[in-house]
Amino acid sequence: MTDSLRILLIEDLDYDAELIFAALRREGYPVPVRVVASEEEFLDALNDTPDIILSDFRLPGFSGLEALKLLRTRDKLTPFILVSGTVGEETAVQAIQLGATDYLLKDRLGRLVPAIERAIELRRMQVEKARTARELLHSNSDLEAAQERAKIGSWELDLKTGRGRWSKQMYRLIGRDLALPPPKISEFLTYIHPDDRHRVYAEYAPSEYARTQRRLDFRTNPE
Repeated sequence: MTDSLRILLIEDLDYDAELIFAALRREGYPVPVRVVASEEEFLDALNDTPDIILSDFRLPGFSGLEALKLLRTRDKLTPFILVSGTVGEETAVQAIQLGATDYLLKDRLGRLVPAIERAIELRRMQVEKARTARELLHSNSDLEAAQERAKIGSWELDLKTGRGRWSKQMYRLIGRDLALPPPKISEFLTYIHPDDRHRVYAEYAPSEYARTQRRLDFRTNPE
């Protein structure tokens, strides 16, 4: 286990906190964990950006669900596991709807470390997905800018579904409204330069039949 994992525990009972520490120690997780028991302490602890939060359900003047709501107003990804002596089905469902990663009973702490590991892996995947989405957005923006400068458009057609995707520059080149969907192949051919139309159709037809990928370069209709 890693020594850099920052665990925040919301718990007001020393005995219950020690049970959680023992479950962590058995699997080699570092302790002590930072423990808080009030809303003020919890908000202060969030400034240290914990990697995961474990929370009791009911504390004096505070609750795990309240902590979860506060967390999700400022952080959508930090894992939050509800750990309680009694978690009814209704409460468990509510916690998940509010953004809890998992929940477990204190008499089932053998599940604690596997739950932590799943939660950390889920967060890693969510962060990676968000990063990939940002990179794709930037890449698409760069591609659109390059196509606009070069007066070149691009399009894709899924031969299995018949659905296509056009770049914005492709729409501009043929004067098609951006609000409209990409045209069907029969209409699309009318946008192709007459000297290229036969070649494009000749390439498209076998691709449609064999369900293979093809790259087609052509000029648009000058009209």
